[in-house]
Amino acid sequence: MFSTSYKSPGMADLLTYLAKSVKAKKVIEFGTQQGHSAIKLAKSGATVYSYDLFGQTYDKAPYKQTHSDHDKALNNTEKYRFHIQVFKYNVNKLQPKKCDVLHIDICNHADNITTLVDKWHNNVSKMIILEGGTFNK
Repeated sequence: MFSTSYKSPGMADLLTYLAKSVKAKKVIEFGTQQGHSAIKLAKSGATVYSYDLFGQTYDKAPYKQTHSDHDKALNNTEKYRFHIQVFKYNVNKLQPKKCDVLHIDICNHADNITTLVDKWHNNVSKMIILEGGTFNK
């Protein structure tokens, strides 16, 4: 279907299991890229609201970036259009919303992750999943 960073066996299915284990109804995801994790989260039965910058250059990122593609994400998630909404938006400007699960999957430095968790944790009722990129040379 499309390339993914989920190389470890079962890693992607773990997202489905985690969301299903807490009976998540609403998941907010930061870091759509091509939509793979959004699909896995939606397979739990939850509605997923997925946000990404889509192609914007990242300043001072510690990892080589694989830029997201908005059109690819929309095409890849089309089959799940009733369970996934994809937004092009800077999550640092997004006002916190209530959700069961917050999935943060952005290749970024620790300060941004800390800021997002601090800003959002009071709005998450069940689980925060932190995930990040891998070091690329």
